Amino acid sequence: MTGMTLYEATEALHIIEELLVESGGELTPEIEELLAQAEGDFATKVERVALKVRELTGAAAIAEEEAKRLTARRRAYENAATGLKRYLESQLRAAGKTKVEGKLATVALQKNPPSLVVPPDADLGELLEAGFAYVSETVSFSVDKRGLLDAVKSGADVLPAGWAVKQDESLRIR
Repeated sequence: MTGMTLYEATEALHIIEELLVESGGELTPEIEELLAQAEGDFATKVERVALKVRELTGAAAIAEEEAKRLTARRRAYENAATGLKRYLESQLRAAGKTKVEGKLATVALQKNPPSLVVPPDADLGELLEAGFAYVSETVSFSVDKRGLLDAVKSGADVLPAGWAVKQDESLRIR
């Protein structure tokens, strides 16, 4: 039974279990040998898979740190570009120029599309009547899951119809 995959080792254990049931629970020397091989193989494979999970988890953590480092680097590049654009703009304004044409790039000051600046304390009553303003109201609800779960754990019958408390299992590798 050596060289089996984890799936095959699991299947071998199920087959051995069926053989035990068929033999009335009698552990024959053949079944004992198969069981020892399958369990050893199974345990080895489980351990190897668990170690692979640890390795991949570590690699993911390293990748996350690298992503943070690269994000910080991207922000530094963006900030440098923004600073240089401000510098160019101030230099064009100081020189009284609106456009400089180069061989590889043209730099120009141009007007942006107009935009409306609304003061935060503006009275919008007239604009609302004229149809240039509207009322928008957002309502959001959220459930205090922790509080509700604590109430259910203490015996309170507070769950609405169709709601349930579930408890799953998860694999832990130590």
